[in-house]
Amino acid sequence: MQQVIEQYQQQYFELALERLESVSPSEPDYAYYRGLIHYQLFDFGQALPWLMDAQQRRPTDKALLQALTDIYRANQQWQAAIGYAQQLVASGQPQLGHFLLGKIEHSQSRYDQALPHFMLAADGVDQRVAQQAALAAAEIHYQNGRSEQAQAIAQRGIQLNPDSFDAYSLSQLKHTAPVSESNNFSLSLGYRLEYDDNVALVPEFGQVPGAPVVVSGQADARQVLTADVSYYKSLGSGLLLFSEAHLAHNRQLDLNQFDQTSINLVAGIGGSWGRFGWRLPLEYDLQRFDGEKFLSSLSLLPGIYYRPTDQWLLHLFARLGDVDDQQINRPAEDQGGDLSRIGLFVYGKPTDKLTLRAIVEAGNNDADGVNWERDETRAYAYLEYQMNSRWTAGAGVQYQQLEFDNIHDVFLIRRDDEIKQAFVSLAYQFNNHWELRAQASRVEQESNIDTFSHDRNVLSLGMTWEY
Repeated sequence: MQQVIEQYQQQYFELALERLESVSPSEPDYAYYRGLIHYQLFDFGQALPWLMDAQQRRPTDKALLQALTDIYRANQQWQAAIGYAQQLVASGQPQLGHFLLGKIEHSQSRYDQALPHFMLAADGVDQRVAQQAALAAAEIHYQNGRSEQAQAIAQRGIQLNPDSFDAYSLSQLKHTAPVSESNNFSLSLGYRLEYDDNVALVPEFGQVPGAPVVVSGQADARQVLTADVSYYKSLGSGLLLFSEAHLAHNRQLDLNQFDQTSINLVAGIGGSWGRFGWRLPLEYDLQRFDGEKFLSSLSLLPGIYYRPTDQWLLHLFARLGDVDDQQINRPAEDQGGDLSRIGLFVYGKPTDKLTLRAIVEAGNNDADGVNWERDETRAYAYLEYQMNSRWTAGAGVQYQQLEFDNIHDVFLIRRDDEIKQAFVSLAYQFNNHWELRAQASRVEQESNIDTFSHDRNVLSLGMTWEY
């Protein structure tokens, strides 16, 4: 029996259950640990009779009362669940009891009744329960539009133990909640190493005369440094100022002519009324290859959004911009000109652990060079699954269609491209600040002009620090 207890305490629940088979049911702790083990394995049907039997010997046991509360709450037997949670309060465990009472009310969508219980639990001595209660209370405040209260309780919860995984969840909510009413600053610094099996983005059979690249089908690795900064400031009455900066520098280990620096700056104003809102950002984007300025663009992105529920957002936007090409080989290759898009961005949480981001947009690029004037369509979707407090998995796809308007001056046909991309990622959260992420991507570009067709595989491993 002692081995069963040790394995249970070390959370080896399956091993503990196997060892329990060799223990006599007449042992005083047999029913207690058999019930708790089944409970930890989410086998509530098996757990309940053993726990009820064990309660006769341990009527005020904390773990047993919590298990019975959770089982009856999962079975939606609300009164029984409330009764066991109230027993915790009465038996000297008020923090855990109020936390479970809050969860019971929350499960019935009775958020106003749940909030006082969570607030009481957030002031208890058990830091883990306090942080979980603070997170639940902050979410209720945020859903009710009380961002300042959400930020305050989230900050209190983070201070209890800034390096816990509950603190990470609180910081993520704190990052989101103040957007509508308060100030917010965030900083992210990253480093990753990438292997790219086709840096030059042309087919393996080599260079075609007149094509705008000089290297074909070569692999290389690169180091990527990133920095992302955002700042939001409330102006009151639902108005909001916001700014963002996204910087990246790619340094190839061998093919330094493909070194790239990207600078993306955004500043704008927005407003919100209930579930509706608007945004008016101005964006500047600069792409430099090997230290030489290649392309820059200035765009206005007016948009309106609607939140049908607290878990979903629909954002309709337009992009009206001007592109400046300052490294023109010849007039036909000038990528500068006007661009316009209209698109829809969707963000949602189908479940508590699953997050969806999707974009559909279409428009045209009236480039000055005949080889680059085109209509474009893009569809993108990304799903992220929170496996537990540390591990996150993601998968995404993107499809682009480029229909060029003019006959190419070298190949003498009208160019049409299809670009398909898929990627998967896996992330591990060390603490509130550090994340390790691995990603694998596959790109297939098909063009009716062979020299623009290529396949590309990219593998990356990187570390990110967030503030």
